[in-house]
Amino acid sequence: MPFGEILANMRGTVEIYFQTGKMLYFRRRSVWRNEFILTDGTRQVIAQLQGKFHWAKLGFDYEIDVYDNRLDREINTLIPFLMTYSAMYLKRRTAAAG
Repeated sequence: MPFGEILANMRGTVEIYFQTGKMLYFRRRSVWRNEFILTDGTRQVIAQLQGKFHWAKLGFDYEIDVYDNRLDREINTLIPFLMTYSAMYLKRRTAAAG
């Protein structure tokens, strides 16, 4: 495992494992809202992503809030990228199932 691993499970959660032993879980906060959260192994919320669809652009703008946490600087730098990737992956998977 170079720096980490990203795994998706059937429950709609993306699990992110780092070489340092840290684990993060990305999941949808609500079925009806376009809101996702990133939690650590103790289920403490680390970050929140909210997608807003714009008809003029035919795409989403993402707003990411990262809360105070005890993660390494490298992992904190990756959080916006990991959350955007995970949200797009879960949306694609949901669309394919529908």
